[in-house]
Amino acid sequence: MVSEALVREVRKGVYELPKTFKKGMRVPGRLYMSRQLLLQLEDAVLRQVANVACLPGIQKYSIAMPDAHQGYGFPIGGVAAFSVDEGVISPGGIGYDINCVAEGTHVLLASGEWKRVEELRPGEAVATPSGPAKILAVAERKARGLVVLVTAQGRKLVLTPEHPVLTSAGLRCAGNLLPGMQVACCLLLSAHNNIIEYEYDYIINIEYIDCETRVYDLVLEHTHLFFAEGITVHNCGVRLLRTDLRLEDVQPKLKELLRTLFENIPSGVGSEGKLRLSVQELDQVAREGVYWAIFRGYGWADDPERIEEGGCMEGADPSKVSARAKERGRAQLGTLGSGNHFLEVGVVEEIYDPTTAKVFGIEEPGQVVVWIHTGSRGYGHQICDDYLQVLRHYIKRHGYPIEDWELVYAYFHDKEAQDYFKAMKCAANFAWTNRQLITHWVRESFKKVFRKSADELGLEIVYDVAHNIAKIERHEVDGKKMELIVHRKGATRAFIAEMPGVPKKYLATGHPVLVPGDMGRASYILVGTEQASECWFTAPHGAGRVMSRAEAKRRYRAREILQQLESRGILVMAESMGTVVEEVSYAYKDVSLVVEAAELAGIARKVAKTRPLGVVKG
Repeated sequence: MVSEALVREVRKGVYELPKTFKKGMRVPGRLYMSRQLLLQLEDAVLRQVANVACLPGIQKYSIAMPDAHQGYGFPIGGVAAFSVDEGVISPGGIGYDINCVAEGTHVLLASGEWKRVEELRPGEAVATPSGPAKILAVAERKARGLVVLVTAQGRKLVLTPEHPVLTSAGLRCAGNLLPGMQVACCLLLSAHNNIIEYEYDYIINIEYIDCETRVYDLVLEHTHLFFAEGITVHNCGVRLLRTDLRLEDVQPKLKELLRTLFENIPSGVGSEGKLRLSVQELDQVAREGVYWAIFRGYGWADDPERIEEGGCMEGADPSKVSARAKERGRAQLGTLGSGNHFLEVGVVEEIYDPTTAKVFGIEEPGQVVVWIHTGSRGYGHQICDDYLQVLRHYIKRHGYPIEDWELVYAYFHDKEAQDYFKAMKCAANFAWTNRQLITHWVRESFKKVFRKSADELGLEIVYDVAHNIAKIERHEVDGKKMELIVHRKGATRAFIAEMPGVPKKYLATGHPVLVPGDMGRASYILVGTEQASECWFTAPHGAGRVMSRAEAKRRYRAREILQQLESRGILVMAESMGTVVEEVSYAYKDVSLVVEAAELAGIARKVAKTRPLGVVKG
């Protein structure tokens, strides 16, 4: 945990990490958090803030929001702005999940030999289900909280809970595996080193260990699957809807409503949607964003007016997106996914600013709302993965300095940066369209249960905002207006009244800032402040994880969690009970403390608070 001696208090709720913390820092770090949250912060977050501060062209500060925790490259809750003329763009500052196997794990080479993962080097070839594949990069980091998987034939694998493993039912995250499940194993190699025979081996035991060790992942040419100990292993935002319904209208029908939502909206790891698009149709989604959905009847004509960027970033170019990303994305549009993604039926519990709340469509306590938290699914993940490889080669080719290979970058005006930016816009447009389709099915579900049209029920979008994105914005730097590439990773834009980019409906107030909590505690609607100019008009995006998924599974049981939530009037439906345990409230910071820290720092203020009634998880 962080020592106060390492930072300087600037004012209540704001701390500075000096440039002397690490050689090469171009700017100080800024931590927007209360003393309580500061003392709970992982040391790794300070190191990541410092590494970001070393990137070329960074302006003013490397920033961590109150919900910050360790991420890939940037901390989650990290914010940084770079000069368009002299700065860079970095996929690690927008969002990427890395899944790893532990030090000492044996990986099958294309030659048929086995080698420890930490001894592998780029250029070597490993065996994969589709034939030999060259290693492009070996990612290394420290991790705490691991899964130990043991099979009937004596295979043993140690890996992070998020790492996908190929099972007889498809890819499943290691943290969601159970004894009795079958995992795919390599049985025989041909003379040409192709896999010619599989077998499935039963899992007989799974343990969760709470120790810190080095873990590794392989970036491979053309595939993500490889054989570890013989076992096959492998952009986001939030939307809020308001309704005219009250708690007393929904409470008697809550179970029916939740069941209908669960049936209508596909969820879970690798979930596939009701739509299966051709590549050409997916490219249209990437270019048109939510308009693709609305033109086909999946929404209302005025929906884009309440979505960041109108639900479509201009300049998206699907020719910059790989065939692999398109293949992953075309079956996942209109799906919730798993992990911390959710759909929540909630109720307004408290209103702090009635005037602003009324503009947002939040009128009184007892009003029912719907939260949707999901992103660009495998499509966006693959885009990030692809360009991490591109930019690794770019850095090596030019010999540019780099503090952390998770922070690969390209100068913004170079071709590689422009290609990535155009592909990232495709992922953003996919994510907005994904939430638009889910909104349509939410409206259909309410219509079915309450026997009124969505229009009669007042199911309007309050706002939709991305929280893993890079955008060109104009901000003041040392008294002069500058065009900046603002990276927000696990952080929310908080533009105030009259700023360009604020929807017409919210010009007098600033747009809503949406801060969802966990499935057992509150969520908040905030609004930005003038003070937030110092952090590029940014606010926290959620609660912030404090417990690993493995540790949550070691400590808690799904049945106990569900019973506890139900005793408080909260119903949960989930595709996987493993997800319920991983997403237990105690695995997160209390979002109320995060919001209070943002208010203490003066970068946002509370408008309203909601609490959950029913939650759908993957």
